[in-house]
Amino acid sequence: MSAATPRRKPFPVLDTDRLRLRRFAARDVDAMHGAFGNATAMWYWNSPRFKTRAETARLVRVLAKADGPQWWLAWAIARRRDDRCVGMINYHHREAGNGRLELGWILAPRHQGKGYAREAAAAVIRYCFNQLDTHRIEAMIVPENTVSIRLAESLGFRFEGGPIRDRWRADGKYHSVLMYGLLAGEER
Repeated sequence: MSAATPRRKPFPVLDTDRLRLRRFAARDVDAMHGAFGNATAMWYWNSPRFKTRAETARLVRVLAKADGPQWWLAWAIARRRDDRCVGMINYHHREAGNGRLELGWILAPRHQGKGYAREAAAAVIRYCFNQLDTHRIEAMIVPENTVSIRLAESLGFRFEGGPIRDRWRADGKYHSVLMYGLLAGEER
């Protein structure tokens, strides 16, 4: 490596009691297709459901290349006991100069209701506030996604507005969202 070549930072692996948030790998495709290929899970996401495993594999390859801390970074949410992927958490639309970013999460339905999303989100929130000098984290949530609304509120997010009409488009349909915000020091 020449002196002019910037050194890449290692991928920020985050450990919690039950989870390891790590870089995506090819072994995660089937688990992520359980989320991205599921119509119910994707109803609350801002892109259409993936109809084939190959579509999910393409996305996992893209996610595996992310280094951060650029304007987005995605982690595979894996159980520490067996390194099995159960979902994804990411930040995106990062504006470093404004100290702002958006947070999103998705789990395959069979892994929902176990507290994994809350545990992963708390770790990423700490990372964003402490390592990225973030001041404000936003979550855009469709009004029907009451589970994610409760999750956001349990983490300290406050409802700030909405519905913001036709903010997302997926499968040719527009979806309105609610805006939730969390400022540094407000997290629980």
